[in-house]
Amino acid sequence: MCMSLRDMLQEVHIEVSHKRFAEICCSYIDQNQFNIAFSNFGKTENKEKNFFIPYIEAFKKISKQQQDNQGKFHDLNFEFNITFIPSGKNILALTYCNYEEKYLQYWEALPNVSEYKYWNSTDRPKNISEKEWNIRAKKWDRALENSPIESGFNIMILSNNVIFNTNKIIEFQPSTNIRIKSMIELITIKNAFENETQNKALTVNESVQLYLQLKQNINNGTINTDDLYKKIKPEIRKITENNLMEKIELNSGLSLIN
Repeated sequence: MCMSLRDMLQEVHIEVSHKRFAEICCSYIDQNQFNIAFSNFGKTENKEKNFFIPYIEAFKKISKQQQDNQGKFHDLNFEFNITFIPSGKNILALTYCNYEEKYLQYWEALPNVSEYKYWNSTDRPKNISEKEWNIRAKKWDRALENSPIESGFNIMILSNNVIFNTNKIIEFQPSTNIRIKSMIELITIKNAFENETQNKALTVNESVQLYLQLKQNINNGTINTDDLYKKIKPEIRKITENNLMEKIELNSGLSLIN
């Protein structure tokens, strides 16, 4: 069953990982265009050429975050793990993945796999009777008397060992409109943080709250970004129309195909 699931998910795994890689590459290209200096976005130390190499930087970012956040959920974790726990005549399963909307539909479509959810943090679903909900509660409580690892066994369906192909990265580039929206958000948040930190240092909690509030204000239109849109739109369109991703890839001489 797991081998069958792994086979079915290969293309999805490639799509998810390469799409996220492409988003990071394009973000670095676009930030370079507008001279946004959150960090050294791919600028080499060779001041004569100063090539901008988004592929290398994206690869470094993904590798670093996966190493620093092993076992944690984040958008650069492409793993899919399932823990199986014996429960009478049946087997309960806990799934762990960051891209549930992509992965779980294949898992739930397998023969003999059916949804058997339970939680005690909110009310039970209306389509499940109280009697059935209580039965589920007892089964899950017994199954999880110890930690999942002690109670069952874990199988890694998909890992973070992805062979990135530059052609696939180019194929999964985000659309021009998505890139424009991302840059508007990025520049607006950057400017707001610079204003807020002119006279005082923000705590981690204050920074998170400010970031979330700014994102909300941008999305609901509280912050007017019309002027920024007029400035960014032609520049991003110029990048996408000139196929800058392909040109940079060729100029860098970099291929991430192992």
